[in-house]
Amino acid sequence: MKTCIIHIGFHKTGSTALQQYCFQNAEVLAEKAGVHYFNALQNHSYLNDLFDNDVASVTQNVDSGLFLRSKKEKQRAALKKDLFDQIRACTTPYFMLSGEGFSKLSAVNVTELKSWLDPYFDDIQIVSFVRDHRSFLNSFVQQLTRVGITMSSIDPKTLKYDGRSMGRKSSVSLLPNYQAVHEMFADIFGEEKMTILDYTKIRADGDSVVDSFFETVLGLTELPCAPLTVRANSSISHNVTVLIERINQHWPVVVDGKYNKKRGPIGPLHRLTNSPKGAFKLHEGYFDTEEFASLVKDDIEWLVERTQGRIDYRDIIPQGNFPTTVQFSKPLTDSENELLDISAEAINTLSVELEFANHRSIFFRECVLLRQTPTRSQDAIEKSIMGIKDSSFLLNAAHILRLEGRLVLAKLALECANAWVDAGDDDLGLKISNSLDATRKMLNDTNEVS
Repeated sequence: MKTCIIHIGFHKTGSTALQQYCFQNAEVLAEKAGVHYFNALQNHSYLNDLFDNDVASVTQNVDSGLFLRSKKEKQRAALKKDLFDQIRACTTPYFMLSGEGFSKLSAVNVTELKSWLDPYFDDIQIVSFVRDHRSFLNSFVQQLTRVGITMSSIDPKTLKYDGRSMGRKSSVSLLPNYQAVHEMFADIFGEEKMTILDYTKIRADGDSVVDSFFETVLGLTELPCAPLTVRANSSISHNVTVLIERINQHWPVVVDGKYNKKRGPIGPLHRLTNSPKGAFKLHEGYFDTEEFASLVKDDIEWLVERTQGRIDYRDIIPQGNFPTTVQFSKPLTDSENELLDISAEAINTLSVELEFANHRSIFFRECVLLRQTPTRSQDAIEKSIMGIKDSSFLLNAAHILRLEGRLVLAKLALECANAWVDAGDDDLGLKISNSLDATRKMLNDTNEVS
């Protein structure tokens, strides 16, 4: 009897901690618990890239935002092969996948996933963690702010945000939509295959997501190795979240369908988790509104019914006496706004300058090292190229790489240069295009793998 366990999230319910534990202890889990964790990746949300959908790509390069189709196709093919190789080689009773991104798949995608797995497993079990909608929104809005959304892009009456600001095709709901997602998986895999765990209660009781998962799903009352004691993906402070949101306002991630090269990397801000104000929270008044109650009521009541009262979040729904206006984010004074604007500009300017200097120096250093050691891995120089947002520099870099005989890297530099070139700079655009054509021809002539 071989069983596949698919943990489908949801977002902001301790998924990263569970994934870190399984990934870091994969060998021990296989040996002592009979669980083979797909260990090509820590977070299996990356498997979403194997489907044709509108879910934001997770194989996108996090440094530059560039996503080159040729590299994507190679990554997809290698990932799919690795998945099936590990499934076929699995000798343990359980094979496990974990990705909160699974909860964002369409019914067509989930059906396709099932068709892949059915030939190899006698049973497929679906596991999810849910969280009360109020704390979920506080945490999820903060997370989305970190990747680029603004409060003004969120409609407080529908809790949807304009996905075009993040390169999506339509508006996107902030709500987890527990009923819709669970019923979709139940229709495809079977109602009896579903296990729903209460993240809110687990946290309130001081328990671990990792312990709760393995005890409930596999009956393990004692883990083969201790879970992580440090919280993964910790919340950043309220003040820092507000600052990041202001940076998003002035320097959006996407402008005219292209990633904004005037925006600096804000990763260092994510590490500022301590603040007198604590973690980020939406305006408390919003959760007392009729709009919030109407948006979450049906989902909460479905959870109560589906779990026979085991999961009950009805106490977060306000009962009448609703305010007349919707307050989603707390209004700021003129002085607070001015200070935020000044801080945002200073931080973004500094981060752009530091990023460019860092990637440029890495590029030159790696060029020297490649010349001295031809067998040296090209990963570092690829990353430096994809972190540079100056098209002129990338064009010159491609010339250097071609002289060194590094045609694949030269082609990558030119593809990145083409992605970053300003729409109105026809002269530079033509130079890049001509150089890219010439480099491709050289690659074809030398039969070098691109």
